[in-house]
Amino acid sequence: MANNSWNTLYGKCKDPIMVDAYTDTVFFSDLLPQKCPTLYQSLDTILTDNSIDHRLLENSKDIWCRDYMPIQTDEKRFVFYKYNPNYLQAKHLLRTITDVNEIRNINCLKLGRCGFGS
Repeated sequence: MANNSWNTLYGKCKDPIMVDAYTDTVFFSDLLPQKCPTLYQSLDTILTDNSIDHRLLENSKDIWCRDYMPIQTDEKRFVFYKYNPNYLQAKHLLRTITDVNEIRNINCLKLGRCGFGS
């Protein structure tokens, strides 16, 4: 499966289910601290107090990173996909679609070299 399609699974999953207990980093859109500073500060405090690694995805256009964030399937493996829904195709809405290729700090996920978490 060595192609550049966002619908490609990079590597094989050891276990058919990647449960929360096996993940080690929480990601947020870099828009969250700007648009919801009180919420972000609360989340930052809670995660820091509980020693949970958390990062901001740089250069996002959509506060809801669940729309474009890769899905972790194994310790260092992720499924990447292209988020481009039909309902955001109007010219004035296209600017709200985050292109994962433009997220500055996401390439390390593709390469398995982030060094996040434990």
